[in-house]
Amino acid sequence: MGIPKIMRSYAGCTRKPLLQVTGNAFKITLPNRNTNNQKTASNGVSFSENEEKVIALFGKRNEITRKDVEIALSISQAMAVRILSGLVSKGVIRVIGSGKKTRYTLS
Repeated sequence: MGIPKIMRSYAGCTRKPLLQVTGNAFKITLPNRNTNNQKTASNGVSFSENEEKVIALFGKRNEITRKDVEIALSISQAMAVRILSGLVSKGVIRVIGSGKKTRYTLS
């Protein structure tokens, strides 16, 4: 039951899982979906699909929160933090405030 479910979860991805079968075992290699479909900006910085979606949120408002990212992308808190941290380290967004009142704005 698990392998069909895995294959369905990669239906919209360009990179698919690799399934290798031998006489007594099988091995499945799963591509990292978080780095799938990266696009490169004119300055050489590459963005994942999720990072592109977060940047697009700024078209609707000047500041966003972690919770905004969670809701817009339907992801966990931990994944939202990773995406936002990545954008901060790339210099695309900057942090305003700290703790529960943390907000993000374009640099």
